[in-house]
Amino acid sequence: MIILASTSPRRKWIFEELGIKFEIVKPRIEEEPYFPPPEEYVVRQAERKANSVKRDGIIFAFDTIVILNGKMLGKPENEDEAFRMLSELSGEWHEVYSGFYAGGIRGYDCSRVKFRKLEPEEIMEYIKTGEPMDKAGAYGAQGYGKRFIEKIEGSYANVIGLPVERLLPVLDELGIKYTFNPEKWRFE
Repeated sequence: MIILASTSPRRKWIFEELGIKFEIVKPRIEEEPYFPPPEEYVVRQAERKANSVKRDGIIFAFDTIVILNGKMLGKPENEDEAFRMLSELSGEWHEVYSGFYAGGIRGYDCSRVKFRKLEPEEIMEYIKTGEPMDKAGAYGAQGYGKRFIEKIEGSYANVIGLPVERLLPVLDELGIKYTFNPEKWRFE
């Protein structure tokens, strides 16, 4: 039995796209306060999520954060915070870290993302869609927020919230069958 310890619709979609049969179980943890380095933080959070799931099987858990100038941008608590985050990201490079814990194997990926310059009106329009409210950094790279991204250095799937390319060798090691089309995971 493969268990995805996540309620993220994006992670569910990625597992489905990989053709993996799985069950979803909601992890039960409180987020720890952030302290660097970011790669250790996301791996630790993913492991905590996996360990909170008391089920038999191979458990997969993930955690994603956005880092701008050394500061973590988590999920916004309200529209004002979403506006502030998106304004800070406007015209800037930032890093997206995703950690994973999969059947006892730990790892992470980091992608660099460049936002184009954003106008206050388009930020407000985006916030009204509701999309930014449940995402680290207040944007979704696979949804409407993709329009804000000028360039990605590294994995696009990682920016969505699941480091697919780093996970493939782990799936092989665990003997889990999957289908992978690299064209699907390119940012365009």
